[in-house]
Amino acid sequence: MIFSTSDIRLFIWTANRPIYCQQALESLLAQQGELDIWVLDNSDNNETAEIIKLYHNVNYVKTDTNINFANFKKMQELMQKPYALTLCDDDLLHPNYLQLALKALNKYSDISFIGPKQNQFFTSEPPKDYYKRNTLSDKHWMIDNQADFALSFWDTPSPSWSGSIIKSQYYKNINPDRIKQLYGKLFDWPLLVEVMSKGKAISFWDKQCFFYRIHKNQDTVCNATGITIDQLSNWLQFFRQYALKNRGLYKIYFRRAVTNVLANWRVFTSKEERKKKTEAELLQFLKDKKLINKYMLLYYNMNQKTITKILSIPFKIYCKKNYYKKTLKSL
Repeated sequence: MIFSTSDIRLFIWTANRPIYCQQALESLLAQQGELDIWVLDNSDNNETAEIIKLYHNVNYVKTDTNINFANFKKMQELMQKPYALTLCDDDLLHPNYLQLALKALNKYSDISFIGPKQNQFFTSEPPKDYYKRNTLSDKHWMIDNQADFALSFWDTPSPSWSGSIIKSQYYKNINPDRIKQLYGKLFDWPLLVEVMSKGKAISFWDKQCFFYRIHKNQDTVCNATGITIDQLSNWLQFFRQYALKNRGLYKIYFRRAVTNVLANWRVFTSKEERKKKTEAELLQFLKDKKLINKYMLLYYNMNQKTITKILSIPFKIYCKKNYYKKTLKSL
């Protein structure tokens, strides 16, 4: 089968960000080919609806603000094509991104996931780089299985959910409420890994593919939606199960587990949860659950001091050997 843009339904998820949504929509409309665009709006006002009315070739659906994951669930209902692209309202795609994705879809068989790496920006207007329209590199990581895909989020490929293109039949099988209950707002990577239970994944190397906006209204630092210690523990266990598949993946887990869990603890955990344990107590808790061990803690502590950083360079080189280098290809 030869895929074209008509085989991909394009979704924008939005909620109370009308100007950002319009920018995201314009980046979709700049794509080449026949475009089937749907804006799923979970806003509590009509501001976004009024803007979308100006675009006669765009489908608009208002979703129920009383339903969790309303935009996600509506998208699952509307998936009528082999693939679905999901773009969050505060992000932007390079105008040649869709054509690059199609090139990959038509070269390889059994692709379940295509995603871009993040080019972060912090302004209300699109960044200058977005307007340069440089030719996109076709370099990409080709990831052949679910375990490699899981740990890719901890290493160089690390694709983004926003901007991703996923096989619809696998998207439809996902229960977002269950995954959110297990991992809180750290649910996105586990959800994508579950989606990629079969087939192959592609992560594009060129950061110009996708522009990811960082702003103060994101859920990232919202204390009201902070995760619990149990959710953090579940998240670490999720990646550990895949890391045990082979030595290369376990090396990634070994060197990143303590760093990642502490970063998530400091950023995503609620203030109330952080009062329950000190960081030392948290690490002991995770050690007792066999999610980390004394050697991981030693590696982490060595990285915190200048003298031990120097002394441990050979060990770091061994641990950081690029597992994913062998998967880097060109179209």
